[in-house]
Amino acid sequence: MSIFEVLHEARMKKQEDKMYLSEAYSGEGRRYSEEYFTKSNLLGEGGYGFVRLSRRQSRPDTEENHLATKVIAKNSLEKWQEVEGSIAEAEILMKLSHDNILRVKGLFQNDNYYQLIMERCSGVTLFDLIDLNHHMEENLARIVYTQVLDAVFYLHEKQIVHNDIKDENIMVGRDFKVTIIDFGSASVDDGQKTRTYCGSETYTSPEVLSGARYYRVDQEVWSLGVLLYVMVYGENPFENVVKAEECILKFPTSIYVSRICRKLLSSMLTKETSSRPRVEGIFDFEWIKDKNDNKKYLFSIKFE
Repeated sequence: MSIFEVLHEARMKKQEDKMYLSEAYSGEGRRYSEEYFTKSNLLGEGGYGFVRLSRRQSRPDTEENHLATKVIAKNSLEKWQEVEGSIAEAEILMKLSHDNILRVKGLFQNDNYYQLIMERCSGVTLFDLIDLNHHMEENLARIVYTQVLDAVFYLHEKQIVHNDIKDENIMVGRDFKVTIIDFGSASVDDGQKTRTYCGSETYTSPEVLSGARYYRVDQEVWSLGVLLYVMVYGENPFENVVKAEECILKFPTSIYVSRICRKLLSSMLTKETSSRPRVEGIFDFEWIKDKNDNKKYLFSIKFE
């Protein structure tokens, strides 16, 4: 592709993005309520919408007063994601209060879009953190991972499953505080088996890949296993979906990972769902109990 074609494509993308931005709000433009104003700064985008920088109208336009607005096209949602004129994501998040889970401020809508006002999370995604550093040393991985576990345990106690636990949906601040984001796939767990799935391919369990009905909690524990593997090894545990369905777990020898960590990984990344621990059981594993987080500010890790 020539430089002129690249520039033309970039211009077209900018115009398309600008049009989408204006359409996503009411006739008043980006001021869709008396309280909030959404800026043009794009913070992220996913399968169901995009996230932009926003602020309260009543407060100065400073870093500490910035929020985030997730804009979701109504025609992109599945039936189960909408609840009586609202969206399941907002209804779920507004009932939650946990230090490691994204906080929601409010929900607005017009004919075609929902606008979900959220806190703005500092730091980088766990995906970017691993990508920058290739992998995480175990003591640091434990600090991050136990926060994820605590949040998921809180969700499961409330009969909620995130349904898309992965490194891209976890924010890590420079103080290593974790925030789980993107509840667009979250649902209330009725304890029954289902075939509905909208998670990420590389985090999908063998039973889901086989097309069988599955328990959401079993799938979530598998995702937690993939997550830990990616953190300590810097790569996915299985090359492709075929290997994942076969579930022949191997540990690279190029990076040292302790026996107790590998034992935990083996327990979660097993084909036998009945052998996988529940989240509360993961806290009993030796690797989780072997806390050594007093040196968390001494870790050599790049954030940018």
